Amino acid sequence: MPEEEYKQLVTDAVTELRSLFKSSPHLFLTEEDVRCFLFQLLIKRTGFGKYENGSLTSPVHSEVRWYGKEQNMHKRSDIVVLDVTDLRVTSEGFPLPSKGFGFNNFYAAIEIKLRRQGGECDNVWLRKLQKDLDTLRSLKTAVSNRYVPLLMLIAFDRKKNIAPKIALLQQEIPTFYESIIEG
Repeated sequence: MPEEEYKQLVTDAVTELRSLFKSSPHLFLTEEDVRCFLFQLLIKRTGFGKYENGSLTSPVHSEVRWYGKEQNMHKRSDIVVLDVTDLRVTSEGFPLPSKGFGFNNFYAAIEIKLRRQGGECDNVWLRKLQKDLDTLRSLKTAVSNRYVPLLMLIAFDRKKNIAPKIALLQQEIPTFYESIIEG
């Protein structure tokens, strides 16, 4: 599947997830629920790919750790859609990173945050969102000379509508904010 098609599938899945949160916010009790729903929506759209030995693999993965060329990034993304033709899970030819797999190309990296009704105060939550945006910016910088992946932050808020404050965070990384509180 071409890269742009993968990016469109991711965009469509995120649109559906946002709609689900707005219509049925109680489906999402934890941040992991949001991640699982998005993962399921992405798998439904992307299907499975074939690894070089013929076994099935998926382009969608969660909790992917990034090291970077100099092995100094030490970041983690909630969901990554990668190029399965570039995936390595055996150390034939050269050693794998300590995580046990490697790839050079990915189509999308997504960070997810959910603030519960009794969750953090605005400033603490905004700092967490900023940290995720910084992770995505680091990824963008690390691959900018090779390709342009789809990078995004999804922030669902069950406590309070702070859309104006979220807008101040948004720069070059798309941030999709939804609140169940009108505001």
